[in-house]
Amino acid sequence: MITSNVREYMEKAGLTVRKGAAAMRLATDTINRARQDETILGCSLETLQSIAKVCGCRVKDLFTEE
Repeated sequence: MITSNVREYMEKAGLTVRKGAAAMRLATDTINRARQDETILGCSLETLQSIAKVCGCRVKDLFTEE
């Protein structure tokens, strides 16, 4: 099972979904998809790289595999 850590990293960076989407140049739906455990696997590596860059973390920090 994959658990998304995107929500936590966005909160640490002080980002709301709207602010994050603007900074990452992504749609809010894409950010919401990455924040959900069930749908983060559907995100492209490019999307996860954009999120990680703005949040100041590594791509592999954005999820946990259990």
